[in-house]
Amino acid sequence: MWEHTLDKCVPIGTGGSSNLLIANFDVDHKNGLTTMEILGLSGNAKKQYEWSRWNLDSHETIPEYDLEISVFSDGAKRPFSERFTLTTESWFGPPKMARMN
Repeated sequence: MWEHTLDKCVPIGTGGSSNLLIANFDVDHKNGLTTMEILGLSGNAKKQYEWSRWNLDSHETIPEYDLEISVFSDGAKRPFSERFTLTTESWFGPPKMARMN
């Protein structure tokens, strides 16, 4: 979803930018858990499409998600698409998203 709106379509002028909310990341130190969730829109509501949770002290394998993000534009012959890997720097975070080669 686009930041600050539940609209699926936002106007972005030439050379402009807008933030796209893709995931949430939370560290619950009290219970020793970390949660990462992939977000999307269903109608006008934010929806969790996928999620992972792991213990902070277990040294489990950190989850990774491969994402393809496409942005459509009026007048463009095809969407702008990029592929990314979403993971975290460590068991505690922060999240990171790297462009796939």
